[in-house]
Amino acid sequence: MTENEVPSVDLDRLERLVERFERAGASLADSEDRLARAVQVMKERDRAQAFDAWRRGQ
Repeated sequence: MTENEVPSVDLDRLERLVERFERAGASLADSEDRLARAVQVMKERDRAQAFDAWRRGQ
């Protein structure tokens, strides 16, 4: 291949690769959302436990 030639690309393979990356991105976003919700639930639980412990100490 010379300096001015463009390499050939298997478009079907490239499209499949793009689809895989899109699915992986969607899956990652879903996992991130679930993790964020789990962290929020843990924070709320810890806050409630701290409040209960404070109330018991009163």
